[in-house]
Amino acid sequence: MVVNPLIPSLPDMIFSFFGCIALIGFALFIWTVVDIWRSNATEERKILWTILALVANLIGMILWFAVGRKTNK
Repeated sequence: MVVNPLIPSLPDMIFSFFGCIALIGFALFIWTVVDIWRSNATEERKILWTILALVANLIGMILWFAVGRKTNK
């Protein structure tokens, strides 16, 4: 079987896809944490929201932008 080095194999494409998803998720997490700490919330609330975003990754970020951001303006 001849392998063409210009065409990536399926495992390489899957690894690249999930790597991009992980990179996007990390960027969204950083954006969420920066947004939390720039808000007018108290220090205690900022710490709690940051822990929630860290532990419940996607759900925590969604909750911050849906609920927490509006209540802390």
